[in-house]
Amino acid sequence: MTKMITRFAIIAICAAFISSAGCKEDKAWEDAGVDAGPAATWYDSNSNLTWQNEPWGTMTNYQESCDYCNSLTLDGREDWKTPTITQLRTLIRSCPATETGGACAVQVGSTFSDDWTADCMGCDSGGGPSAEGWYWDPEIAPLAVDAANTTFQRFWSTSQLSSIEAWTVHFGTAEVHYTSSSANIYTRCVALGQ
Repeated sequence: MTKMITRFAIIAICAAFISSAGCKEDKAWEDAGVDAGPAATWYDSNSNLTWQNEPWGTMTNYQESCDYCNSLTLDGREDWKTPTITQLRTLIRSCPATETGGACAVQVGSTFSDDWTADCMGCDSGGGPSAEGWYWDPEIAPLAVDAANTTFQRFWSTSQLSSIEAWTVHFGTAEVHYTSSSANIYTRCVALGQ
């Protein structure tokens, strides 16, 4: 009963301050191991690229993806871009054929007939190292969606295959393929350096 009264008192005190200064953060929570959520960005020392840690939670077409990243201000930076296919592939983990330097030859400037082979098909669905089974580093924040729904696992690159298609990576399988520029999929913006 005393704990319940104490909780109500704390809530009442916070509510009283909301109209003026609000409740101040209690740094002791962080010290006690309470998760404050993912960092805004994630730096990959292997590629010297900084990534938007939580991807944009809206599925958009190719042009909207480019516009979003070009106008993004995050973690004090304004130099964000939609990644090239070469940059996007640096995020792939635990699928050797489509990781950077793997047998899949798709990179910036690739054509489907010259560079796309069966090696670009990726690996088993859901076999990646993240908690959701996606083929990216476990430290990267997942999307707040049903990871089993494969619609949510494809991400844009700026590398166009044609005027109506661009290269994408499906992180549920690590597949490197193309998608119609009018399709709605996800975006994770990138910036060079730390």
